[in-house]
Formats: sequence, C-alpha cells, structure tokens
Amino acid sequence: MYHVYCRVSTGEQARDTAVSLPEQTRKGNAVATLYGASRFDVAVWTDAGVSGTIALTKRPAGGEMWSALQDGDTVIAAKLDRLFRSSSDALTMMERFKERNISVILIDMGTSPVQESATAKLFFTMLAAFAAFERDVITQRCKDGLIGKRNRGGAVGGTVPYGYDKVGVGQNAMLVENQREQEIVDFIMRRWPRRSQTQILAALKREGYLNRKGTDFQYVQLGRIHKYHSGRRKWDENYNAPAPAEPSTIPITEGGFSGKSAQEDQRIPRS
Repeated sequence: MYHVYCRVSTGEQARDTAVSLPEQTRKGNAVATLYGASRFDVAVWTDAGVSGTIALTKRPAGGEMWSALQDGDTVIAAKLDRLFRSSSDALTMMERFKERNISVILIDMGTSPVQESATAKLFFTMLAAFAAFERDVITQRCKDGLIGKRNRGGAVGGTVPYGYDKVGVGQNAMLVENQREQEIVDFIMRRWPRRSQTQILAALKREGYLNRKGTDFQYVQLGRIHKYHSGRRKWDENYNAPAPAEPSTIPITEGGFSGKSAQEDQRIPRS
C-alpha cells in the first residue's frame, strides 16, 4: 500500500500552486504509479493548515496514517519538511519507520526509498551530524541560561543551596538569603583557609550549629557549602582575613611546644 502524505501550514499555502495540496497529491500519485500502483493501492492523507512543528503522529491526518500503516507499506511525501519537524525528528522517525518495515520516499531526493537511495543515505548521514551539533548547541545554551539565571539570583532547580530559601515557582523562582544559614556559611568560610574540615566540624558542634535536618554537619555537607559559596566574590575578603582562634586541643608545656624553658626556647634558631 502506498500512502501519499501532504501538508501545508497556512491557508495561503493551501492556495499556492507551488506548495499546494493538489500539487503535492499529484506528485505523490505519479511516484506511486511508477511502482505499478493503481488508484486502489494509494491512500492520500492531507493536513491543511497544520504547523510543521507538530509531530507527525500528533497531526490529524498524520496520526491516522501512522495508525493505518502496515508492514511493507510505503509513505510518499513531496519534501522532508512535509513529514518531519527538524533534523533530529527526521532521524528519530526514520528509525521508527525502519522498525515497522515502512519505506519512505521523499520526492525532492528522488523516487527511490530513502533507505535505498545513495543520495538519501548521504543526506541522512549529514543530517545525523547536524542533529548531534544541534543537540550540543541546545545543551550549551541551556547551561549558559542556567548559569545566567543563577548569577541573577534565580533558582535553577534541584536542592536549594545552603544559605538560601526558594521563593516563587517556575521561571519566576528566586533565591533569597536565609539569615540564620548565612551566619553559619560565614562561620564556615572564614575558617576554611586555615582550618581542617575536622576542626571546622568540631567548631560548628561547639557553637551548637546544626544542619537543616537538625543534626550535626557532615563532611559531605561541608564540602558542598564550600564548593557553592567559594566562587562568590562576597567571600574573597574573608579568605584573606585571619581565621578566628579556636580552643587548642594540643597540650602545650609551660615552656612552649619545644618542652624547654621560655628562655631556652627563645634561643632556638628560627628558619
């Protein structure tokens, strides 16, 4: 069975002889005739005034055609953009056609099924490369958008970073400083350059600072807080400031660390 699919996106195109539905139908029937099909072997599916941004299976006639296709059938369309939304959509749908053993003929690429045409194979190989490039560009744009939104104080999804509360929903969601948590962040960041994580955790516990769950902070939580806040300029000055003195847990003799008298200790050469 041959299925001639025709589509135009606007009423004006429907009346334009260059891309009109009658012209697409005529070309499709002509190709089917080349393969010896009679008028009883051809079904014509028409989507008038349907945008190409809509997936084939979601279009009124396109969806009906997809349901009617059977093993060994052939779909004929005037151009690539009559059937598919984009290069990536074309690759995806061609795989689905292949799984169902459906041949596809795109008249502007020739009268042979694209699975058999050398020109079409070359085109789809190039199409796959462009689709991969398109995905990479979209991914990079998404990353740039998320970075830009985060720099503007917006919430970008996932766990709300420690030190902030999420206000609003969707694209309007923003991060607002949580004063209590900011106090703890400041406590951590001012000690980080000159204190070990173990010492910082001990200091947090002494001060009675607890995490959001009401329990003691852990190494992983400490690392996440430092990773998120260390790149923000507000902490640059704190990095250079002297770390607050902490109670020492190392026993010191009366004469100092060397165990000698203060007078003898002063005579020790300094490097």
